[in-house]
Amino acid sequence: YGLNILVYDEEPAVRIEVARQGYRLDILINDDDPRVRLEVAYQGYGLDRLIHDSSAWVREAVARQGYGLDILVHDDVFTVRAAVASQGYALDVLVHSENKYIRRAVAQQGYGLNLLVRDEDEGVRAVVAEQGYGLDILVGDAFSDVKNAVLEHNYGLEKLAEDENYIIAADAQARINLKKVMAG
Repeated sequence: YGLNILVYDEEPAVRIEVARQGYRLDILINDDDPRVRLEVAYQGYGLDRLIHDSSAWVREAVARQGYGLDILVHDDVFTVRAAVASQGYALDVLVHSENKYIRRAVAQQGYGLNLLVRDEDEGVRAVVAEQGYGLDILVGDAFSDVKNAVLEHNYGLEKLAEDENYIIAADAQARINLKKVMAG
């Protein structure tokens, strides 16, 4: 294969592919290019070292492997903490994050929906609706993304058929008509 030569290739794309093959990860873990170290993390190698990597991409990949969540929950970069939330760790703390992407990740885990149903961010509320929670509240939301998520549950169709957004109204009416046809 010549992988023993390619591990030192000047092109990062080549070294990434070598890491993808799982070859010489002991060398590639020290690569200057964070994209190479990211692939090393994807391989699950050296997570105990990569948890402290200078690249947030790499630390996020470590979190997605479920490693070191107790440390990464305190990371300075929100994408790393969101990855921690996506692993279902420390949701009781992360539900109160100031960052909307972290709260969205918490909602995707089905946690804290009773708090997040009234979140200031429409994206968080849309995720809550996707979970099927608080539809009676969210059917009247001002934002289309939230109402679309409610529609996916076929909830509040009569109300949504009268929505000011003609796309939502048309979708709701189509769902009502389909129910009538299916009922016979």
